[in-house]
Amino acid sequence: MTKRSTTEKIVIHCADTYEVMDIGAAEINQWHLDRGWNGIGYHFVIRRDGEVEVGRDIDEVGAHAKGYNQESIGICMVGGRGVDGKPEDNFTDNQWESLEDLVDILEETYPDAEVFGHNELNPHKACPSFDVQDWLDGMSYDDTLPEGDSVPQYLKWLGEEAIRYVDKVSSREEFLDVAEQYVSVLRKYEGEQDD
Repeated sequence: MTKRSTTEKIVIHCADTYEVMDIGAAEINQWHLDRGWNGIGYHFVIRRDGEVEVGRDIDEVGAHAKGYNQESIGICMVGGRGVDGKPEDNFTDNQWESLEDLVDILEETYPDAEVFGHNELNPHKACPSFDVQDWLDGMSYDDTLPEGDSVPQYLKWLGEEAIRYVDKVSSREEFLDVAEQYVSVLRKYEGEQDD
């Protein structure tokens, strides 16, 4: 297979599978072989339990985003199809955690690469069944404290940050995670005031 000479994009996909289908890289590899491809087109697959499986070699050109394979890494989230056969964000908490960790690692490895959903590169696609840019906004948490040391100034900033994230919290676990982040920022703020 051909080696990739540049990595400008990290592209997130879904397998377009039902919530109950616990498949992984081996099954996707067979599907892609059946299409006449040289094996699995994605570089990584994130299973329903959050396990990250390696697909195509990280240095090789993938087969996942037409017109962008020469310059991108492909990540596939298992799921993405509802019981009605339509695109659905039905990914598990474990998958979200693994996706964030994997993207963090890839961004450190390829600092010039930008992250996209497949549907951003091909508007005819629904894949990956969620808005990647909204997800990225939700995972990047700004803990830079406002300048100045007045409590009202700090509380105003904290309130604005909370409003940014309130519509992204859809489960108790996510709420607790966000709350923990805010508490850590509060402790940081209090520590700076004690210096």
